[in-house]
Amino acid sequence: MPTDWAEVYRVTFPALVRFLYRKVWETDRAEDLAQEAFVRALDHDPENPRAFVFTVAANLARDEARTAIRRRKHLELVKAEPAAGPASPAEELERREQEQRVQAALAQLSDRDREVLLLWDAGLDYDEIAAQTGLARGAIGTTLSLEGIGNWVLIVVGGLIGAVVGLFGARNVRMTAMPQMVAIFNGVGGGAAALEARGVEVELGCLEAEARAANRVFFTAMERGRPHVTLKCAMTLDGKIAAFDGQARWITGEAAREHAHRMRRESDAVLVGIGTALADDPALTVRLPTPWPREPLRVVVDSRARLPVGARVIGAGTPGRVVVAVGDEAPAERVARLEALGACVLACKSRDGRVDLADLLSRLFSLDVSGVLLEGGSELNWAFIQAGLVDRVAMFIAPLLIGGGTAPTAVGGRGFLLSDAVRLGPLAARPVGADWLLEGDVVRQPAA
Repeated sequence: MPTDWAEVYRVTFPALVRFLYRKVWETDRAEDLAQEAFVRALDHDPENPRAFVFTVAANLARDEARTAIRRRKHLELVKAEPAAGPASPAEELERREQEQRVQAALAQLSDRDREVLLLWDAGLDYDEIAAQTGLARGAIGTTLSLEGIGNWVLIVVGGLIGAVVGLFGARNVRMTAMPQMVAIFNGVGGGAAALEARGVEVELGCLEAEARAANRVFFTAMERGRPHVTLKCAMTLDGKIAAFDGQARWITGEAAREHAHRMRRESDAVLVGIGTALADDPALTVRLPTPWPREPLRVVVDSRARLPVGARVIGAGTPGRVVVAVGDEAPAERVARLEALGACVLACKSRDGRVDLADLLSRLFSLDVSGVLLEGGSELNWAFIQAGLVDRVAMFIAPLLIGGGTAPTAVGGRGFLLSDAVRLGPLAARPVGADWLLEGDVVRQPAA
């Protein structure tokens, strides 16, 4: 079927302009280049139109940059580099062989992995690739789990190590994977053993800290067999997530709330407890100025299936993207009522009369959930922390003091002794509008 370029234009053009703006820093020029990219693309019928037009646009932007550099060099009276002469027969043969390796390697990839690779090669970052493909960052990290640095090849495309060697003609490879990850990579694509069999020198464990930070969701999912969990909340400077009367809208400003929606956008699932669902009736959708093509799962931990049929979490988006986690004692008629609305009801194991959170995460992982954004109240936050299931913390702090002995704090429960406190690694702090965002990874989990 011929490419429907009108539909591709409608869906892709705004993102393409934003992408080009970051290349040329002029809105009008970015729009002109985007238009030109589509004009050039019209004569083609590529397998992946979106990736193709981004590649064309990236090449146009590179040409624009080269022209600007040459113009600047000329104005500065710097001698331009002499034009390269015609390629020798040997160089032309090498170029053709490289082209054949590229085509053979691309043929091994799935449609999804090929699209991610082409978008990445066109210069898009993870967020832009996610916007174009509808994939979560965790899924992109699985496809592009290792990134290129200098002359070292650090790219695993969908686990197909052979494709990497074919694409890039690698002779020296440093793998970000730690030794305990080698079996995983060997299992999905031959890993280090496949490279060494091709005569490629492999070094494991390089840039470990940087790699873990960039791919924390992927590594957690692969090593622990469950989704990575980020606990996110908004609180006042004195640690309150709501006033004594339960009011919490709004503690933080508009900029912080928009950033929180971007965090939802990057997650596979957004999770709350039934207490929050009943008290605040949240939608848990992604609400940003630019439409987002992929809905994260909206998960409610609801041991006894008390979620009302008119809850916004069901009606605000696609009902099939709603997951209600119930326990053993959930009444069958309530479960049937939720399922009739199109929601997915997960029958989880129970622990002390509540949903077993470890079992819930395991079931979400089987639904291809790699990253969970926990937006619970103080009791659910405590339950996740007590179970050792929180991997990262993101706290929005507003310059407010509201006090109140009964006003809830970010983490409730019985609490730990000081010697058993959950410790975070180095904190990253930055202003978001009038508020501050503090983020850090959990480096020591308490015993369950």
